[in-house]
Amino acid sequence: MMLQTNLLKCSASIICLAIAASGLAQQKMVKKPNIIFIFTDQQSASMMSCTGNKYLHTPAMDYIAENGIRFTQAYTSNPVCTPARISLMTGRFCGAFSAKDGRQARGNEGAMTIPTISDEVKTTTIAAYLKKAGYDLFYGGKRHLPAPLDPAILGFKIISNNERDELADECAKYIKENHIKPYYLTVSLINPHDICYMALRDFAKTDQEKNGT
Repeated sequence: MMLQTNLLKCSASIICLAIAASGLAQQKMVKKPNIIFIFTDQQSASMMSCTGNKYLHTPAMDYIAENGIRFTQAYTSNPVCTPARISLMTGRFCGAFSAKDGRQARGNEGAMTIPTISDEVKTTTIAAYLKKAGYDLFYGGKRHLPAPLDPAILGFKIISNNERDELADECAKYIKENHIKPYYLTVSLINPHDICYMALRDFAKTDQEKNGT
């Protein structure tokens, strides 16, 4: 009887050790999720049919909203392009940087000049955190960031400089490829920026135009 009891105890211990070892192995094998950040330009919450806009049809965005989490109280740190992108990349308000006066955007450098960034900022950008976590970094589309914060300098591989429809196709092609490591992909689209400006140009006449002067 004692032998049987000891055998059962021994068996139970072996099973517990096996379960523990299995759990540790599973923890090591846990695959980190790929992250795809789709970033549109100058889009407010009202610019989607899923938020009640009856003049727009946005099935792709509606699908994401329906099958994920939609935040109804989320705000940008700045309504202007480059400062908002600075905050997204660094997690800091734009006022924390010694930015010179704003200017017209030049290529992908954005509409602000930041001569340099501190080592603290360099090591706490979203790029730095994700690289430390073992992610490959990829970026496609509009950048408009000051030189020290350009995605290419921070370690992103630029897969496309296109900002419009072709960008979506190129990113979809990339997603279908085989990837050994988890990846973080930014898909930065310029619209509805251009759509809004074209609407203003074509339909919102100035007072001078209305008066024929």
